Amino acid sequence: MDNNKVIHKLKDNSYKELFDNPEVFIQFIKHFSNVPLLNNIKAEDIEDYTNRYVPLFLEEKDADSIKVVKIKEDIFVITMIEHQSEICYNMSCRMLWYMVLIWNEWIKQKEKEDKGSTIRKDFKLPPILPIVYYTGTDTWSAEINFSNSVYLSKEFYKYIPNFNYELVPLNKYTIEDLMKYEDILSFIMILDKIKKPTQIKEILEKITEEYINKVNENIPDNLLQLIKDIVFLFLKKIDTPKKEREKIENLINERRFSTMFETLEYNAQKEREQYKAEGKLEGKKESKVEIAKNMLINNLSITIISDCTGLSKEEIEKLK
Repeated sequence: MDNNKVIHKLKDNSYKELFDNPEVFIQFIKHFSNVPLLNNIKAEDIEDYTNRYVPLFLEEKDADSIKVVKIKEDIFVITMIEHQSEICYNMSCRMLWYMVLIWNEWIKQKEKEDKGSTIRKDFKLPPILPIVYYTGTDTWSAEINFSNSVYLSKEFYKYIPNFNYELVPLNKYTIEDLMKYEDILSFIMILDKIKKPTQIKEILEKITEEYINKVNENIPDNLLQLIKDIVFLFLKKIDTPKKEREKIENLINERRFSTMFETLEYNAQKEREQYKAEGKLEGKKESKVEIAKNMLINNLSITIISDCTGLSKEEIEKLK
């Protein structure tokens, strides 16, 4: 299996694990949903329905998270978070399809509980809050409003569903924006902004000691394992050696988050200097293509090879 696909799947699963945690889910909804009604939800108000609803979808959905949030007695909101690392141009259609499937299943369940209840005059469906959490680098350019995806929508507006999904694009938020939240979610979102080793230093320079201290205070012990899981997947993505991964895991156990970032930058710098010392960064007599081939033989990641040679990831993929 393609290693990049494996890492992509691992990363999708990491977001599934992230949003499965009630505390992190609440942080995400409060920070990004723009629905004041959800500002006061608590962990006991949330029930995970992912395993019930996601199997209804037509494709494998490792990253989706579906929760039923109780607002007050017998009044619920269904939240649906989908993680996307690439732009999906039919997302509004997909969201409508998912919403219909969820509502249909909800009706079936209510009929089992109380036959005939769903055809009574006072029956109402729960609202669904559809959210796309996008972690790609390109600007999201897919249509957010469903009706705009239909021909002649102005002429037929009465007969076309008209809704937006909530878009949360990670690349829209700066490090400074995220640091304001001072919680585990912001910490992981900042970490996910690192797409290649050379960015570690740039991001590290923006993170303040005050922020690290606040995050440390706000992360309970039971969430340290979640951080280790997410950081482990990030380290796999940039091909960090096992020994270094273990060192960073120990730093997380000791809550030494500043040292963790410094260690990441040190490792990336050390690797760049090693190749520069061997004459591989400059190439000298060898072409960039030959350098890339040598690095592929040494099983270095495409990200690092692109960073060192200046070749695009597509060019390096062709060399494989």
